[in-house]
Amino acid sequence: MDIPDITLDFWTILFLVAGAQACFFSILILLLNQEKGKGRIYLSVFLFLFGYMLIFNFCYWTNYLYRFPALLHTISPLNYVFGPLLLLYFDKQRKEPKLQKFWYLHFIPVVLVFLHLSPFYLADGSSKLLMISGEMPFPKGLLFRYVGYLYTPLVFGSYMIAYFFWKIMLLLKIYSEDGLSEKSPELILIRKRWFLVLLSLYAAFMSSYLIYYVISGKEFFTIAYDYAITAVMTVSIYSLAYLGIKRNFILSGELHRKVFTKDKYANSSLSLGAAESIVMKTENYMKDEKLFLQNDLKLIDLANRLTISPHHLSQVINEHHGKSFNQYVNEYRIREAQALLSKPENREEHIIQIAYQVGFNNKSTFNQAFKKVLGLTPSQYRKEVFAESLNNP
Repeated sequence: MDIPDITLDFWTILFLVAGAQACFFSILILLLNQEKGKGRIYLSVFLFLFGYMLIFNFCYWTNYLYRFPALLHTISPLNYVFGPLLLLYFDKQRKEPKLQKFWYLHFIPVVLVFLHLSPFYLADGSSKLLMISGEMPFPKGLLFRYVGYLYTPLVFGSYMIAYFFWKIMLLLKIYSEDGLSEKSPELILIRKRWFLVLLSLYAAFMSSYLIYYVISGKEFFTIAYDYAITAVMTVSIYSLAYLGIKRNFILSGELHRKVFTKDKYANSSLSLGAAESIVMKTENYMKDEKLFLQNDLKLIDLANRLTISPHHLSQVINEHHGKSFNQYVNEYRIREAQALLSKPENREEHIIQIAYQVGFNNKSTFNQAFKKVLGLTPSQYRKEVFAESLNNP
């Protein structure tokens, strides 16, 4: 068969550079990310494979594939890779990941497509070119009758969309778990916005990918549409690469303050020395006066007692303790509840009575706050305390 001439232009070269950079960024994410065990491998592989896809497209547009026929059909299995990789990354962010043990099950379609194409992969370069041109029959791979359906845009499009909604449900679970954890409100906000950014970038990537397969066979489709769709995918992946490399700063709150949120205390007049003084004054006052026992205690009430501004008090609690005012007060209440629950004379006391004594208004809020701090309900805590006293008389 005749080998087409190489055709280069500005856009194809640009996408080649983008593909090479995506592969380079994937290595940086793997090496520079400080979150060991937090799924950075999934993110790195996602980015690397996308970079390879751009390089493949460059070879396709410029006719270099005819010079390197070994690359033919190598991106076909990748249709089923991107959704699982990001899902497993999200799952890895949970306190107790649920999907990691059987992670390989998510890549069964990838293996099936690879096995189906194995006769083609094993063919020599000249045979591959003849198959692509139609001069030679395409070999029937393993499970041809069934695996052939995996090539259809409807099937892999449905697959990508299904994983997109699966990720949404998983994120809702992560948000719920974060709300019950001991993480600071700032860190919870950081994680939430980071996940939303990732999900949005994946949505843009997925939409562009699917639009290409929907319109690629239409009469109006030209190479300009192909370039435009790839450009959207490239912008998404560059954003992912940038944020992925900066992920270690996200945890420290640095990128969060610079990119994700506005620092509400940026213009505060509170000096470091004054803040430390307020910290000590607040803790001493809470321990001595036990204002937390008041069930209607508000930020302004405590600020008035300390003769400081509510804004400065809120700033100190947020920045020094990493907590909201309610979390800060509730921790004092939980410590007091621990002491009361541990006393033998309170062994038969109703939990709701203990809750009222330490400043809570209802049992459910008390149970939730207690378990958030100690990992046990008040009833479980009391049982453990008296079980230990029996074992150690």
